[in-house]
Amino acid sequence: MKRLNWIFLFVLIFLVSLKSYAGLHIEPWVGYALSGGDDSSDVTGPAAGLRAGFSTLGFEFGGEYFQAQQDLSVDGTDTDIDFEQSGMGAFVGFNPIAIPLRIYGTYFFESEVTLDPSVGIPGLFTIDEYGDGSGYKLGVGFTGLPFLSLNIEWQSITYDTVSINGTEFELTDGGEYETILFTVSVPLP
Repeated sequence: MKRLNWIFLFVLIFLVSLKSYAGLHIEPWVGYALSGGDDSSDVTGPAAGLRAGFSTLGFEFGGEYFQAQQDLSVDGTDTDIDFEQSGMGAFVGFNPIAIPLRIYGTYFFESEVTLDPSVGIPGLFTIDEYGDGSGYKLGVGFTGLPFLSLNIEWQSITYDTVSINGTEFELTDGGEYETILFTVSVPLP
């Protein structure tokens, strides 16, 4: 019976110390889309977001929200389309104490793109926005600087609907958006 009490005491101390190490994770970030789009277009522009949740023993988890004001250039034409993109999802990450690198990923369960101004043929049709997007982001960060993380992120989001003249239609193909971002974040303990 004494042995069982010692085991129980050891487990209790371990769990209390684990709980005391857990902390709130708040990480605002700003960045720039270096490239993206598809084979016939390129996407660039600024982005900003926030990851918030909890961290314990190097593991991070919580929610992420981002907004981007970007420009799509169609190859071989003078067409430039400005758009806003936003998304919300859940992230997990690992930041080992021994090496100054971290890895993380986000699953976006909601995202939309609003074109500014609407794209189309005036008087015939206009495309206002893409919606019902979902996708993911994978990132690697260098944490060797005090209070800063320099990150490279690859993001892929697929949109299922498009709004044409205010009416929503299902997309069967062509709603995928990929980009590579360079971001600077401030992971607060």
